[in-house]
Order: sequence, then C-alpha cells, then structure tokens
Amino acid sequence: MAENLLISIAFLLLGAKTLGYLTERLGFSSLIGEVVAGILLGPAVLGLVQASDGLAQLANFGILFFLFLMGLSTKFDDFKDKVYPGSGIAIAGAVLSFALGFGLGYLAFNSLMVAVFLGAAFTSSSTVITLRLFEDRSHGHAIAGRYITPVAIADDVIAIMAIALFGTYISLGTLQISQAVTLFLAVLGFFLLLLTFGSRVLGYALAFGKRAEHDEHMIVSIALALLFTIAFISEQVGVAAVTGAFLAGMAMNRSDLAEKEILPKAKIIGYSLFIPLFFAHSALSIDLAGLSSSLLLVAGLALAVMAAKVAGCFFACRAFGLPKGDGLLLGLAMAPRGEYSIIIAQLALATGAITAPSYSIAIAAVALTIFIGPVLFKAFASRW
Repeated sequence: MAENLLISIAFLLLGAKTLGYLTERLGFSSLIGEVVAGILLGPAVLGLVQASDGLAQLANFGILFFLFLMGLSTKFDDFKDKVYPGSGIAIAGAVLSFALGFGLGYLAFNSLMVAVFLGAAFTSSSTVITLRLFEDRSHGHAIAGRYITPVAIADDVIAIMAIALFGTYISLGTLQISQAVTLFLAVLGFFLLLLTFGSRVLGYALAFGKRAEHDEHMIVSIALALLFTIAFISEQVGVAAVTGAFLAGMAMNRSDLAEKEILPKAKIIGYSLFIPLFFAHSALSIDLAGLSSSLLLVAGLALAVMAAKVAGCFFACRAFGLPKGDGLLLGLAMAPRGEYSIIIAQLALATGAITAPSYSIAIAAVALTIFIGPVLFKAFASRW
C-alpha cells in the first residue's frame, strides 16, 4: 500500500510538473498540463496511477496551500481605491455565470444538485490566468489593467463564498435564504475577527519565530502550524477549511515577515509538491469514454459561461464609466475558469453530490475555457 502510494506520487508529480512546464512554454496555463498529466497517468489511459484514500488526503493539502498563498498575496491596499467598482464588476460577472451554469445544468441533467454544482463551479474566474494575461506591459497601461487586480481579488472572495455556500448546500441538501445569510455573516465575522484581533495575534506568533536565529525555517513552520489550526477551527464553526486557509493567508499578509519570509518559502512547498499534485489528482476520476458522447454539452457549457462572464463584466464596466474596449478586454481576461472550479468539482465528487460523468463534463469545460479564453484575449488585445 505504502509502496503504491509513493510511486503514484512520483508519477503524478513528475508528469504534472513536466506537462505543466510544456503548456506554459506554449503560452497556456500550467494547469492544463497538470490536468492532462492526471488523465494520461490515470485509469482512463495508461493506468499507472489509481485513486486511493491516502493519495486523495495528501492531494487535498494542495487546496489549503493554494488558497493560503492566494490569501498571502491578497493585499487590501492594492485595491482599496477601486473596491466598489471592482466588487461591482466581479459580482455582475459571477451572478450571470452562476445563472447560465445553473440553467444549462438543470436543462441537461434535470437535477437541482447538478445545476447548483455547475452554477457554483463556474461562478469565479481563474485568478492566476487572469492576472497573468495582464503581465504584458503593453496592456498594463490600459484602463482595464488598473482595474483587473481589484476585480480579480473581489472574484476570489466570491469564490470563497461559493465554496462555503455550496459545501453547506451539500451537507444540508438545501439552502434557504436565511441559511445563506447566516453563513455569509459567519464568514464575514470570521473574516473581520482574523483581520483585526487575529492578525495581531498571528503577528506576535510570527515575530516570535523570527527570534529563532539559528533556525531559519522556524518562521515558516509557525506559519504553517497557524494555517492548519485556523483551517481546523473554521471547520468547527461551520466554515469550510479552505475558507479558513484563505483567511489565514490574508491575516498573515499584514506582517512585515509575510512577503520576505513566508510567501517565497510557502510557494516552494506548495508549487513544488502539493498544488500540482492536487490538480493532477483531480483528473484521475475523469471518464473519457463517457465524455466522448457529451462533447457538444462540454462545448456549449464552456462557451456559455465564458459569454456570461464577458457580458456581466462588460456591462458593469460600462456602468462604472469604463470605455467599451477596456470593458471587453477585462471581460475576456476574466473568461477562463480554473482553480476554484476544480476545487468545487472535487468537493462535489468526494461527497457524492455528483457522479463521475457530471464531474468529467465540468472539468473538460474548465479546460476548454483555459484554452479559448487567453486566445480570444490576445487576439482582441493585439488589435485594440
């Protein structure tokens, strides 16, 4: 059992990093390569790696690390001057995306659970891909480039809420307005507590670790211990562990030690092992045989949620006074889905809320948006 787990980790990790590197060289997100590695190595193709409880538990650390790193990188000062338009644009894109995903899900599967799943899964964009599209300086001076960070950060917060609400819906089998409001207030309260009192406590704990002059890794060990503790506490109070991981990162990023000490070393741990392992593992359950009969649905779903995100962001941008070209460019940057969609899909599959065919369709649609979105963005940006 242990030997099988070790070789499975080796295969997935090497495959994910290798194919991730190759897809990045081709101009796409490494996420595509990581997912493809899982498909090729898993039961659908080569059968070198089989899903197991031990592998799943290890891979799930990737969710915590990914959201912890997102929280560490999310600084309120970066978007406080555009918090209202950024939030409005993100909400408009998210609401329209949820509506389209929900509607198509219900029409295609005649299942409320699958409809809610698809709506939640396609609510938020891929932060990594969205921000990477604006790294080119030729686009960075555009008005859209100045709004993309607050929009992406607001979209992150919406994704965290979607994960929390969907997790509650799965556990209860229903979600009334009062429950949604209660959960929102619980997350908001936990959020405020961590960013005020909790941030100070975490700052003192991190400063204590800094005093260990003969152990340069002490500060990171304390940060990780705090991450896991907060994730545990968040589950105990009814908030998902992944939400706690994100908030832990946000609470720590106020410390002077976060950017210089914690973030670089946590990235090494996360992106060299746990995060690529998670995304490769997420593809082990994809059913290629069943997917071949649903290609039209996959394409329709991908195009619909992309159009919904572009339209929602575009019209919100126009409402906040942005020019048409900037609104369309920002909407196209927000079109690709990715990390959060896969996290929600994994949560739904692991709890038995959806079946393997529904899961496969969702992951395939996510992959299609990752391919098409950047192509459309670059084509429009080159002419605009």
